[in-house]
Amino acid sequence: TTTMSTSTTTTTTTSPSTTTTPSTTTEISTTVPAVTPTKLRLMSWNVYFGNGKFDAMAKMLNSWHVDIANLQETNNRLGQIEEASGLTSVNTWHQSHDWCGYNFHGSDWSHEYSKEIEVPGSRGVCGAMIKKGNARLCVWGLHPVQRNNDVKYAQEAIRLATEEMKLCSSQFNAPSIFMGDFNTLDWKGAQRQLEQST
Repeated sequence: TTTMSTSTTTTTTTSPSTTTTPSTTTEISTTVPAVTPTKLRLMSWNVYFGNGKFDAMAKMLNSWHVDIANLQETNNRLGQIEEASGLTSVNTWHQSHDWCGYNFHGSDWSHEYSKEIEVPGSRGVCGAMIKKGNARLCVWGLHPVQRNNDVKYAQEAIRLATEEMKLCSSQFNAPSIFMGDFNTLDWKGAQRQLEQST
């Protein structure tokens, strides 16, 4: 949106012959809408629950110019990671699902919706609708319990999050992105569950 205002002033100079000279000042105020991205840079990263090196986290996130990051094992350090990195933390930390994949986005993105879904083992699935320009994305992340790399815990988390994932996509007419530390070597089993459930 561009608005233009023009003001005209008349200046009179006194000399042997008096002249009047009009001068025009133009002020332009612009509001530039967010440009819809044609490329997207995503990062899924388990930052390790004991890691307090926020400057190092920020350096990693910023060196890759991340648009959207899904971080696992952040514990109650979302604000510290946000402050150090300049990224915006979307989800809210709750003890009951402190180990989901928490979503962050760059300063040129925004969000309208966030959801934290509890799953067994004090774990969760965290979602958000993140947008820029005409782009709308429902972004989800998980970090299920680790027991012998068994895929069933990731599959259970996906099943429990299915209805909210579908709701986000239908409400905002947005595709879904699903990231996380799945704690399994059977990535195909997790993929199959996503395909079947959603």
